[in-house]
Amino acid sequence: MGTTTRPPPANLQAIASDNKVITIQRLKTTEQIRQALCSRALVTIASGRGFRMKPYDELGYHVFDPHGSWSHQMALIAWMDQPFRAAYRLNSWGPDAHGTPLNAEPPGGAWNLAADITDELRTYDPEIYAFSFFNADPAAPDHNLVWQPKNLENVQTPPKMTG
Repeated sequence: MGTTTRPPPANLQAIASDNKVITIQRLKTTEQIRQALCSRALVTIASGRGFRMKPYDELGYHVFDPHGSWSHQMALIAWMDQPFRAAYRLNSWGPDAHGTPLNAEPPGGAWNLAADITDELRTYDPEIYAFSFFNADPAAPDHNLVWQPKNLENVQTPPKMTG
């Protein structure tokens, strides 16, 4: 069975025409994910890995506890190396899904330990892609994926985009 590709609807082509993505890369290692996040790429992950809804507290950060399976699309939006290696994982279940973040991170997510990501890559074969190198930076974000952390010197995140 072959894959059929169709162009996006004409009304969306007009909206997106000045912000074409030049590079899309499939990520297959935790280090590739780290590098993509630290270089301002937008990272999306489709996986069957599940987590407990309530994150646990690890050194003052909310951390996802892997458990079970819930397949859907999520975003990885930041990386930190200290006090532990982790990506901030944002899901699509709304801002109240996982409690109030502890360090001004966007609500609706938690930190995902690098070791758990590595296990997920081995066990669940997720599809993870980095989108980067736009023809022009997008206008002022309306998607709330980029934020300015408060007192998180260990978080490596892109600078705030301006319109």
